[in-house]
Amino acid sequence: MDCDFATRVLDCMFFTGFVSERGPPWRPCDVWDELYSNIGDLLRLEVQDQRMLLVHIQVCTNFL
Repeated sequence: MDCDFATRVLDCMFFTGFVSERGPPWRPCDVWDELYSNIGDLLRLEVQDQRMLLVHIQVCTNFL
């Protein structure tokens, strides 16, 4: 499949930097890894109790 957009994304310098920084499996884990690994549980909690959405946003912004 020939997709001009995908080709441009894969060839861009930002994507290359992203893969080189985030790709190696031996790199130390950080807050984004933690968030990604827990996102399913967080979304389930937010569906059950919409107030949790604001709590999760506040927790995530504290890490930034």
